[in-house]
Amino acid sequence: MLSRYEMRMVGILLLLMPLFIVISWSGLISRFDYPDILREPTSVILQQYDEGGITLKLYWAGMVLSSLLIIPVVLSLYRLTNQANRSLSLTAAGIGITSAVFHVLGFSRWLFTVNYLAGQYVATDRLTADQQWVIETSFNMLHMYLGVTIGETLGFLTMGVWAILTAVALYRSRYINAAVAVLSIGCGIGILTGILEWAGWSYAVEINAIAYQLWILIIAYLGITFIVKKS
Repeated sequence: MLSRYEMRMVGILLLLMPLFIVISWSGLISRFDYPDILREPTSVILQQYDEGGITLKLYWAGMVLSSLLIIPVVLSLYRLTNQANRSLSLTAAGIGITSAVFHVLGFSRWLFTVNYLAGQYVATDRLTADQQWVIETSFNMLHMYLGVTIGETLGFLTMGVWAILTAVALYRSRYINAAVAVLSIGCGIGILTGILEWAGWSYAVEINAIAYQLWILIIAYLGITFIVKKS
């Protein structure tokens, strides 16, 4: 059983992750037109990234940090639920940590590799057409592997499963009621639909985005309840 102080610390942690995501994601939308920018030619993406300057890099750093915060969130929720659901909670924790790793790999490419490629690419007076082609190809390969395969496909898959298993574990441990549990499971299923975008289902992106945002709000709600909980 966690002490009152420990419950408050868990609650604060559950609030921090959504806060970093909201701030960083909002900044990327306003500063970089993300994720719509990904539909533009590679040359436009690299040029706008370079023009974003240090502010844009800080927003990407915030996304990496929020992904890292998934790990202590997962461990905290495991600690809350493992006594009543050890095997379920352990499975959820393993999948949740795996999801955090996938998210970190996906977002960190913007902070490091893309930052380097964009800096090289904008130096058009020193690059030949072949060198520009190499940079664009390198970006596209990284985008397809770290972005689409690791960050979005595997990241969405593991995040969706973790959301579902965590909802069940929290409900069985009586930290959330049936309505919140059902809503959370629905969010997990909605997040899972994100992997269907590359199968040609156009609505997958919208469903995934709504489900992800709602799941983040549920985590924040859970954090608030832990902070104000008196016993």
